[in-house]
Amino acid sequence: MNDSTRAQRIVTPAKGSWEEKLIEGRELLAKQEDSGRALLQDLIERLFQMPETMRLAGNQRLNTILLAALLLLARNLVYRDQIDEAAALLEKAETVEPPERRARWRFYRARVLLLNEPRDEGFELLKALATSEENVKKRLDMWKTYLNRAFYWHQLDRIEQTIVELERAANRASATSGDDTNARLLHSVRAYFQARVCLAQDRIEEAQHWMDYALAQQSLPFNYIYDFVLELTVRGEYTKALKWVQRDQENIEFVKFLSGYIHFHLGDRSEAERLWRQVIRIFLDADESEEIDPAAIVLSDYYLGSKERLGLSILLQSMQEKEKEEITPREFFLTGLGWAMLGEKLSAHSNFKLALMRFKFLGMSPKLEWHWWLFCKDLIPAADLPEYEGYFAISPTFSGSTS
Repeated sequence: MNDSTRAQRIVTPAKGSWEEKLIEGRELLAKQEDSGRALLQDLIERLFQMPETMRLAGNQRLNTILLAALLLLARNLVYRDQIDEAAALLEKAETVEPPERRARWRFYRARVLLLNEPRDEGFELLKALATSEENVKKRLDMWKTYLNRAFYWHQLDRIEQTIVELERAANRASATSGDDTNARLLHSVRAYFQARVCLAQDRIEEAQHWMDYALAQQSLPFNYIYDFVLELTVRGEYTKALKWVQRDQENIEFVKFLSGYIHFHLGDRSEAERLWRQVIRIFLDADESEEIDPAAIVLSDYYLGSKERLGLSILLQSMQEKEKEEITPREFFLTGLGWAMLGEKLSAHSNFKLALMRFKFLGMSPKLEWHWWLFCKDLIPAADLPEYEGYFAISPTFSGSTS
């Protein structure tokens, strides 16, 4: 979904041009001015009235502006919880794209429809997209989105039905394919979501067996393992959680941070601090060419309570070097958390709101990640917690990862 990004790169549009109107509308929306929505709505209606040949002329110049305007306005409506209006705009966008480019808009529309309630229409759109997608990895991405939303909305029947479908697909791939890579991938994803079901129902041992099976088939994204680890900690299974996090040999700084987090909750503060200091040392000793996930460094610094405020300084410097649209929801969250720890409530609320806005814009979730709230409970003064609670999905049970 990069039409708005392309529009943002227009530096000096001609006065009175379509580009100028688009940029003006975007800037007004950024200031939360109602006139921005009216301007973009007028722009969309006028461009829709033009003959298609005119919109497609000049390397599709006007069509690109139309799609960017539709996306900007739809995202603004999503943030304002005007879901039906946003979905209608996204459906309009499909009509001006060639058939091979419509799926991305349909996928976004499905995610938007499932933001505020478990709508059949959203689930059916996701299912249709997943069923028709020929690329196995893309198809799995769509099924993952489907299942994550089903977890969020407590749709156990949908989850169990889809897991059965994934198992059948994996078995078919095993029987018909000379290359078992796709079959193993399907088996792995199916097992991972089966583990999630077991964990949500407090069948801990069975959940671990399914996770073992999933990892034996195919390596899982590290955030899947860490979600599993944190769900174990929520259930008081700290020893089991520690064993799981230590199975990751690649993301060393996050392994050390979460190991410290678990020791902290086991009451071993000295071991926790030793591990967190190691994370900081990894960052300080790193070569400029090394890529290190800043979240582990920032959170380690937060838990250490350093007076230098290294974590918050890293975030603020990084965010100053980026365009606002490039800042991730996680960066906004971590910055908000840093300010909340210091009692700077206005800055904390501002960053939490921006994180939530970005989540909604992207059709990711109606609330911020549930496991982020775990860190808030540890780090924000207890008296201040109630005023931040509304930003977050509080419980992991049948909410799952939105990643």
